[in-house]
Amino acid sequence: MVHFLISGDEVIKRRWKAITATWFVCLVLGSFLPLRWKTRLLLKGPLHLPVHFTVFLVSGLLLFASLRPFARQFPRFVALIGLAFAIESLQCLVFHNTFEWRDLFTDTLGVSVALLIAQVLHEIRFNSN
Repeated sequence: MVHFLISGDEVIKRRWKAITATWFVCLVLGSFLPLRWKTRLLLKGPLHLPVHFTVFLVSGLLLFASLRPFARQFPRFVALIGLAFAIESLQCLVFHNTFEWRDLFTDTLGVSVALLIAQVLHEIRFNSN
């Protein structure tokens, strides 16, 4: 994926890191928007779980873009699921609602698909000879 694009170019690597950091700041801040804003932005309702899946799929792809082997990606995988768990837990504390296990499951599924995509791309890149 991105490994093919960056090819050692330090400027692009720095930009990629800035994009990734911005994405995660927006993810965390967006998780704590007031309910009426989330409803207007279609983040609640029938698109709620697809949004969770997509956001964590993209998050995983951003983190796994370097196409490292699975053993080096696994800590990132666990960290992303930990982030999803932390966000859900904090939402319970802030908004006084129940823990949304379906959201966490959907987030984990998105991260898992991202890891699978990264591993397939890694295999294509390094075993295509």
